[in-house]
Amino acid sequence: MSSGAARAMLHAWLLDVRSIVFEGHEVPKLLSILTGWGKHSKVVGDSTLRRAIEALLTGMGAPFRLAKCNLGRFISTGSVVAAWLRESGTLKVLVLHDDRAHRENLRFGQISNFQMLQL
Repeated sequence: MSSGAARAMLHAWLLDVRSIVFEGHEVPKLLSILTGWGKHSKVVGDSTLRRAIEALLTGMGAPFRLAKCNLGRFISTGSVVAAWLRESGTLKVLVLHDDRAHRENLRFGQISNFQMLQL
């Protein structure tokens, strides 16, 4: 899977988990995100995908941490993730935005009016 596809899938998965939380259902006690362990890297546990997912999770403020026993796995407890998903600003970081614009229609310094798209 490409890095971009993995990041988009992570957004979609977290939105699905958010839906489960807001419908009142329980989430599992432990949530995991597997990225692989970097077997093609010169440094075991170091992979491009793991770094991309780690940067995305950190940028979102997501409560996942790297597992000690598996360097390609991010973990968090379900209750902590559920609490994070209930926070008011979380939805804004989960919804992907289309930042493409018709370049020929934009003048220098003009800001486009983008709208949120639900996945």
